[in-house]
Amino acid sequence: MKRTITYLFLLTLLIACSVSIQAQEPRVVRMPASTMGESRIDTPEGTTTFPFELISNHIVLPVEINGSITRLILDTGMPIEGAILFGSEEIDKLNLSYVGKAPIMGAGGTTVEADLAMDINFKLPGASFSGQMVMVMPFDADRHNYHEGKNGIIGSSLFRHFVVSIDYDNMEITLTNPEQFSYTGNGEAIPLEIARYPMLKCETEMESGAKVPLNLVIDIGNSDALTLNVGSAEAIILPNKTIETYKVSLKNEIPVHIGRVKEFRIGGFHFKNVLCSFSSQTPPPWSQEGNLGQGILKRFNVTFDYSRQVMYLEPSDQFNDPFDFNMAGISFLRTENGLFRITRVFPDSPAADAGLKQGDLLKTIDDRIVTAVTKDEAYRLLQKKCGQEVTLEVLRNGSTLKVVISPRRLI
Repeated sequence: MKRTITYLFLLTLLIACSVSIQAQEPRVVRMPASTMGESRIDTPEGTTTFPFELISNHIVLPVEINGSITRLILDTGMPIEGAILFGSEEIDKLNLSYVGKAPIMGAGGTTVEADLAMDINFKLPGASFSGQMVMVMPFDADRHNYHEGKNGIIGSSLFRHFVVSIDYDNMEITLTNPEQFSYTGNGEAIPLEIARYPMLKCETEMESGAKVPLNLVIDIGNSDALTLNVGSAEAIILPNKTIETYKVSLKNEIPVHIGRVKEFRIGGFHFKNVLCSFSSQTPPPWSQEGNLGQGILKRFNVTFDYSRQVMYLEPSDQFNDPFDFNMAGISFLRTENGLFRITRVFPDSPAADAGLKQGDLLKTIDDRIVTAVTKDEAYRLLQKKCGQEVTLEVLRNGSTLKVVISPRRLI
């Protein structure tokens, strides 16, 4: 009986989060009543500011759960309140009490059965969250390695209760009670539609020159700049040159093609030659033409105000950075001994030209021992400017090889 009740409760939660909020004037509109407890700012000023990390293009917050700090990805694509945690020994030490099971559906329709804990309290610096739901996914070694330095996901508990300002220049987040918030910056106000997910209207110009109006999900949990669903509009087709790769969902790999669009426009801002993930998978109904991810949003200091259905954009220091894909041509994951196992070598890439193979173990990158660097740092070491050589030490079949590659733009 407990399993059935828990499952129905989750369904109710998902339905509550899908209610659309309509407002003709920019007034404060309280979101649907929380199915959990309370989210509150602990300061008399009704605002709090604290630092965040940017790991693999994910915003990572220091969230205290049961007296321990967990590192959670901030994600507008998390439609329910509470948190999803990635099962691990570290999460086991939180000593959560589970009341049943709950299904979690990810991109590509994959469903994972997670342990469900209720009435859990969280803390962020200057903010408290009581009576929250926590879903703990079963341990998965590949997911654990892929999300190195990250323990889970949090989203609606912040966005549906507070104005959330993300300052990428200073790596700080500010939470403010909506009633005490007044925007005083010089940014552009972008109207939002708040339904299951936040959505906005924008436009892209395809390789063909076709200009396509877009209705995109805002997904800061997506590390890419832009994702378009092939066929969702007649002109959204694959460009002539793409790289076939995959994205990691809950427990499977989703094939995508990496290409470029001529231009992307959001409000009065324009970006040219934008890197884009093209998905041919059948999207969920709310996805529409695709989503806008961290690769574009980090080019602004962003304020999300769900209560007034608006987002403010101020160009950040990264506004004019180029849109670059993997320039070395390899993907890798951490192994138990701390080395990086190459999981993919892209065809016609510097790595392929140098003879690197899937299964090779990276030992050093430009004399940096990989056991002493994060996965993020390793990718940055490999993402050098065109023509600059990178020297690798690679372990293959018990022998150490020295390999020199020259990173270049692949797409």
